[in-house]
Amino acid sequence: MSAWRWEQSRFGGGGYITGLALDPFDPQRLYARCDVAGCFVSEDGGAHWQTRNAGLTRAHEHMVAALVPSPSEPGLVLRCSGDARGGRTYGSIHRSVDHGATWTEVCTDVDFYGNGPTRCFGEVCSFDPFEPSRVLVGGYRAGLWASDDAGLDWRPQGLGGERIGCVVHHPGVPGLVYAGTIGDNGVSGLWAMGDAPLADVILEHGDVPRGTHGSLYVSADAGRTWTLQHRQPDWSVNGLALDPGDPDLVLAAARDGVYRSTDGGRTFTRCADGLETDLQYDFVRRDPHRPGRYLTAPHFGAPDIPVHETLDSGVTWRPLKETYTDADITDYPAYVDAPAVLGDAISELVFHPDKPETFFITGYYGVSRTDDNGSTFTGQGFSGTETTCLEAVVADPGSGRLYVTPADHVPAVSEDDGRRYRPFGKGHAPSAALAVGPHDPGLILFGAGAKRRNVRDARILRSTDGGLTNEVVRTFRGKRFIQALAASPTEEGRFYAYVDGDLDGSPDSAGLQRSDDGGLTWHRLPGPFPDTVHRLPVEEDWIESELLPCVVYQKRNAAGANQLLACDPSVPGRLYAGEWSLGVFRSDDAGATWRRADAGLPFGRDRLAVLSHVLADPERPGRLYAGFVGHGLWRSEDSGESWSCVLAPDPGPVNATSVAVRGGRLAVVCEPMWWTDTPARVLVSEDDGGSWQDIHPTEYGAVRWKGVAIDPAGRIHAVSCGNGAFVAHPAPPA
Repeated sequence: MSAWRWEQSRFGGGGYITGLALDPFDPQRLYARCDVAGCFVSEDGGAHWQTRNAGLTRAHEHMVAALVPSPSEPGLVLRCSGDARGGRTYGSIHRSVDHGATWTEVCTDVDFYGNGPTRCFGEVCSFDPFEPSRVLVGGYRAGLWASDDAGLDWRPQGLGGERIGCVVHHPGVPGLVYAGTIGDNGVSGLWAMGDAPLADVILEHGDVPRGTHGSLYVSADAGRTWTLQHRQPDWSVNGLALDPGDPDLVLAAARDGVYRSTDGGRTFTRCADGLETDLQYDFVRRDPHRPGRYLTAPHFGAPDIPVHETLDSGVTWRPLKETYTDADITDYPAYVDAPAVLGDAISELVFHPDKPETFFITGYYGVSRTDDNGSTFTGQGFSGTETTCLEAVVADPGSGRLYVTPADHVPAVSEDDGRRYRPFGKGHAPSAALAVGPHDPGLILFGAGAKRRNVRDARILRSTDGGLTNEVVRTFRGKRFIQALAASPTEEGRFYAYVDGDLDGSPDSAGLQRSDDGGLTWHRLPGPFPDTVHRLPVEEDWIESELLPCVVYQKRNAAGANQLLACDPSVPGRLYAGEWSLGVFRSDDAGATWRRADAGLPFGRDRLAVLSHVLADPERPGRLYAGFVGHGLWRSEDSGESWSCVLAPDPGPVNATSVAVRGGRLAVVCEPMWWTDTPARVLVSEDDGGSWQDIHPTEYGAVRWKGVAIDPAGRIHAVSCGNGAFVAHPAPPA
């Protein structure tokens, strides 16, 4: 078998880092947890980061709800991860004794929601500072669990059914532990579902309504028994801060402000002097260098970088700095172009133990550091935290460039064989579909728009300078999404667009569109979908909300795009279009008329028989590929008249998420998926599908592969939902 060398592309970095911890034994080492990309470790004070997901195989293991190093055993780290699918939450606990270099699963009885509505709240794992081998974790529905052997064995410890938001041992009182819970209102509003009833939002996220009250529980015996200390309607306990010298002082971050207690959490008053109320706060952090000083920040709704401080243990607050300018933020990717961008959705703040003026903040765009008490911040390039969710990758054989479409940003281009990517010029985002003009490599069309309930307009943008500048050439109003774009290789200036949404006959209707002037103007094509179909995808809620999305019920985000439309490379006017659950269709007259081209494909065999891609072989006339969730890769030698399976389940399901072909080399990326119970795989065949080799880079963990391409040099370029872009280099000939 041939050897392959994998390299993660440098992508400018950035992604939602939801938690951060300093190593208690080495202040240069930091641990960062992410909602989609697993864990990262920095050995140089946050200047550079390395992925630490080696050996993990399931998608939920990259959705990390807690990442906590032991305060007493060097190298010991616990990792809690989980997700929600199928109407339930689930998860696992992993243990590392080598700073996260390798992980061992130790428990699957506790559920966590590392990429859910509470992903940015406090840690749900806490080591006991007075009993070094004892540790507690809090589940989303499974209650509290304890281990007395440093995380090897676990057993329930009460509070079953509570939605745990944070678990904190008191740093100054042996045996004293607090656990905060989250009311139903604390999980609403984060997934752009403002027009849905709260109960529906909760159910869609694999949860059950539990009332709007939030609670604070206390234990005096290291978490073995619990007492309800405080309960409040329309409340949540997102994070806690405790004073080692004052057992009665408790500060709580909540969905509607910061609260202060001076009686051990029995009663609370909201901190209204200098802090905006009715904003969500995810953390409060005690300054270890200055008694009485704490820092916090609202999640949304405040300007600039809204870190606030108190010098009197929470009585009065003030902004750390009134106004920031662009000069106050340095060494960030292009999309962090203003202080307000950096300050949006701050999820954690960690003080340096030895440097009083240094602390770190985390948020949507990586880890930032300040060395002057918050007057200025640096992202240090976000080097190594390539946590971008990508939809598709396109290799242009003419120019040698590679293009990727991120689910949260504008497209990006690589001109160095996939080692680094540069974002397009500022424009509409997110992106999902992209096509390069085969007769003019500078001509690029791409789609933009988020398919969520309150953000639905879709746009086609056009660039004539390789993405440096762009303009909107077509807007589809309402519930629309640019599913795919394709350029005709045989007819100059001809492009096709596949639009998801309502098939309502209006000018902005979903369906297929064609441009004959390089994307400047568009007209709607008839068909190919039956008259009984009124919406694309036909099974939208199942496919885009449950089966494929990055976040359950965050419609479309990184569900895979740009793969259901293909132009025949050798027959002018021949076009293929697929629908996830309906079939594959062919037109021989540039979309004027259509007929089915899916005889023998596994549509309808079961609910998982969902089409993921259609690809025409660029070198072999009449050869066509179709990939399915759970049912492998299929091939036609007669332009879709008949099909045979070339990568079959073996014996379990195979998710053929995306395929690329060049010469006799085939590459198939397989997304790990809860519904099919399948691991991440990258399968390569050097003999036209006769045999297969799995070259998935296990050191990167359970990468959620979404797209693949092969460049003229034979390199494999694969993109993922969460872990960015990768390039695999083939071994040189012997």
